Amino acid sequence: MAERAAALGICPDGTPAAVIELANLRPVDPGFTETESVIEQMCIQLRDVALRVRERSEALGHLDVVSQSTLVDVSRKLEEQLWTMRAQLPD
Repeated sequence: MAERAAALGICPDGTPAAVIELANLRPVDPGFTETESVIEQMCIQLRDVALRVRERSEALGHLDVVSQSTLVDVSRKLEEQLWTMRAQLPD
């Protein structure tokens, strides 16, 4: 995505502080957590990010099809990761 932004003349800020500020994700609770609970939390956050990427991809389609295609690729990877993570949960 950074390459696509640069191609459009946008200077992306990928610093940890900028990513955290824009992420709007609930922080992980400190301390010991059961493995299943961690996987569930990660699935929720992955799903939230995947949904946001999908929404932005749909909105971007009217403005820039190439950028939309890039977001579709990102969405595909996120959903693949989510599927893999969910496979770790018991039925």
